[in-house]
Amino acid sequence: MCSSDLTNPLVYVGIGVALIAVVVGIVFWRHTESKPPEPEAPRPADIGAMIEIPAGDFIFQDGVSTNLPTYFIEKYEVTIAQYKEFLDAMFAGAKITPHPFQPRRSGYAPDAWDKMITAITNRLPFNNAPLTWDSPVFGVDWYDAYAYCQWRGRRLPTEMEWEKAARGADGLKYPWGNALDPAKANYGIAGKLTKWSLVYLPAGDRSPYQVQGLAGNVSEWTASSETRSTAVVRGGSWQDADPVATLRQAQVRRDYRATTLGFRCANDEPAK
Repeated sequence: MCSSDLTNPLVYVGIGVALIAVVVGIVFWRHTESKPPEPEAPRPADIGAMIEIPAGDFIFQDGVSTNLPTYFIEKYEVTIAQYKEFLDAMFAGAKITPHPFQPRRSGYAPDAWDKMITAITNRLPFNNAPLTWDSPVFGVDWYDAYAYCQWRGRRLPTEMEWEKAARGADGLKYPWGNALDPAKANYGIAGKLTKWSLVYLPAGDRSPYQVQGLAGNVSEWTASSETRSTAVVRGGSWQDADPVATLRQAQVRRDYRATTLGFRCANDEPAK
């Protein structure tokens, strides 16, 4: 290119157009490359359904036999889509009674909520992993979980209720049996691409009562507590190496939030 060409405005326009095309191409390539895979299975019709856990004896923790009356627990962990319905309802003016211990706060949005929604809407990764509307909600503290369950006309399960739903009456080591099976649940994969599986996958993570996702994916808040400022968390998450159904964290601060922590609801009566 001679010096006279460099003084021609059209040359600069052409260079600018070429650069824009390159940038757009790179962005498009990165966007298409980062799209998460399509769901491995169709969404079941029973998202939000509750399963009846019959009254009777069961093995709790290390072989202690105890008894619970009949109760109901949600088949799946609460999804991001379900939690969004709650936040939308609160924004529209829905009223709930906050827990007496709840500190003053402006709302119930999880950590990085806007980024989560943007990632799902645009099919982009979140924290270097795919995320969908049917992934379990995470980044919620105990007060968030309590408020959601109250809005649904439900409550958090006690840790005994959670464990019976996970282990059955005979005290299984895992929801599916007594042998660890990497194909059965979403666990022990810290640092890999998949973190939050769909709440209804893997299908093998199912208890004798047909409750889904009690090993791996996210750990879950319960209604049980040992101190006023803490609550018991049950179950393993996607980063735990061995998600035994007896796994428990006894004193987690109620205001704690993590990408490995979600919840599901329970009730004394069938779902309305």
